[in-house]
Amino acid sequence: MRGLLIAVAVLGLTGCMAPTKYQPRAFTGGYQELQLNADSYLVSFYGNAYTNPSTVSDYLMLRCAELALSNGAPYFQIMGAADQTETRTFQQPSESVTTGQIQGVGSNTAYATLNTQTYGGGTTTQVKPGAAVRIKLLKASEEKAIDAALVAEQIRKRHGIKD
Repeated sequence: MRGLLIAVAVLGLTGCMAPTKYQPRAFTGGYQELQLNADSYLVSFYGNAYTNPSTVSDYLMLRCAELALSNGAPYFQIMGAADQTETRTFQQPSESVTTGQIQGVGSNTAYATLNTQTYGGGTTTQVKPGAAVRIKLLKASEEKAIDAALVAEQIRKRHGIKD
């Protein structure tokens, strides 16, 4: 039973060491949206520390295109954007280990040889890219309109995502 728990823990941790996939938001990141009115959405995508910022941008645009198409709008327009990147700094603890040997000579004299080594310490910075946009769905092309089908096709092809 203990071996099974260790295997599950190791698989769970190694799963976190991969870029965020195109998915609804979960522990490792993903997309989410909030409908603001009949033709407007706030759409976000969050990556983990292994996700390239350009992948976050692509997946955000893909989600916008999917929302437009699923609502019968062949186009969408970005009305506003915000960087949602999270940066965290961690101070890592250090540990010192002392080993030694003591030798006694006679009844009142002892000699000691000690060795201390320190491990760890330092600072780690973790960056999790994220972005959010406010979009308006469009039934017809107009200035600054984005073709939803074209965007979806190109991004799916670039990242090997199936419909």
